Amino acid sequence: MRQQRRDVHLRTRPAPDYAAFLGLTVEDVRETAAGPLPLGTARVWRGLSTLMERKGFRTVGELGPDTTAVWASHLDLAGRPAR
Repeated sequence: MRQQRRDVHLRTRPAPDYAAFLGLTVEDVRETAAGPLPLGTARVWRGLSTLMERKGFRTVGELGPDTTAVWASHLDLAGRPAR
């Protein structure tokens, strides 16, 4: 079991920095959520994807600065603003 977790960690894509995160479309977020990620991280990306789809947001930046800062914090993205 431990080996599987280590392998999944090695196959994950690097997280986008905060500036790139703001430009992600709902399709980008959905694709990232479906990718090989650790379970907790995948759940956060799926939650963000669901929120964007249900509320009709096209890009992460449309969520607003406070909301994007919280999501970036949950995803531990580099360059995020302090909360």
